Amino acid sequence: MNIGKDGSGFSKKIVVLGGYGQVGKVISCELGQNETYQVYAAGRNMQKAEQFSVWTDGKVFPMEADISKILPEALFENTALILMCMDDPELRVATACAKRGIDYIDITANYTIMQQLELLIPERSRMLMSVGLAPGITNLLVKNGAEQMEAAEEAQISVMLGLGEKHGKAAIEWTVDQMSQSFSIDKREQAEVVRSFTDGRKTNFFGDIGVKTGYRFDFADQHIVKKTANVKQAATRLTFDSAITTALLAFLQRIHVLSVLKLPAVRNIAVQLFDKLKFGTDIYAVKAEVIGKRKEQMVKYEGVVTGYKEFKVTAMVAVYAARLLLEGVGLPKQGVYHLEQLAKKDAVMQAIKELVQYEEKWTVM
Repeated sequence: MNIGKDGSGFSKKIVVLGGYGQVGKVISCELGQNETYQVYAAGRNMQKAEQFSVWTDGKVFPMEADISKILPEALFENTALILMCMDDPELRVATACAKRGIDYIDITANYTIMQQLELLIPERSRMLMSVGLAPGITNLLVKNGAEQMEAAEEAQISVMLGLGEKHGKAAIEWTVDQMSQSFSIDKREQAEVVRSFTDGRKTNFFGDIGVKTGYRFDFADQHIVKKTANVKQAATRLTFDSAITTALLAFLQRIHVLSVLKLPAVRNIAVQLFDKLKFGTDIYAVKAEVIGKRKEQMVKYEGVVTGYKEFKVTAMVAVYAARLLLEGVGLPKQGVYHLEQLAKKDAVMQAIKELVQYEEKWTVM
């Protein structure tokens, strides 16, 4: 057995909580190819974990861990890194990692959870967030544009998702829940409340995708980049590959129909519909437009990333983040970070180059 990070004769562990789910499977399999660490796919269903382990020919080990109950000691014993692929609103695992000196990565898109994670003070380890598509790649694009300016005034982020892709249940539930929500944004240094699927804006994603109309949506990146990329204002909008579906949702919001999604019965029906009704493709695209001053001129940066199967690119960004922490070269020894604070856009794009296309454009305004 190879010697792990601790220098003993036993390999240290990497635990992927939700490791046999849609995104977790990809993460577990990729990390399982590294013989230095034993990778465990953990979750509350031991049978599924064992079946997945067999499917990997034993490269990934099974572990039973229900984060809503007493956390098993095996989850933390001799563990170098835990990746959280499910929402843990009570932060039980993250808090334990912070106290025990275990590196932690959370792929959550829930900004409320992120805000709570930012308050943790890990004593001997690092905690990393924004390791997916949005937030994640979108943050990197904004930071890439902003750091090439003397002053970044505004960031407009656009996310296009394909309705033909098979998304995990948790991702569908989160999206449906956000459709009926209002959220607060900072606009002209004042807080303003906006509703999802309002305030439409056209965005050119370049290439075959072309121009799409997106609508306000409470992705975490628009809140994060104001802190990590020093952008004065930021807004994120969502659109789908089906223009008809996007327009229909915006119309339903205008006539206040989407508010019924707050009713549990209606919400559950909507989740089932999004899960079962597949129309469109599995394409996705994200774009960041950053406006600011460079060399005494107002300029605009446009960065676009496109690809297929959003769940796979989310997983591979998380894999990159895991390898980054495990290698630890040039990184701080402790603290809570978003990916763009530890990694550059070019390095991440290189790591996922087989999955994505990147295009950028600079314009003097």
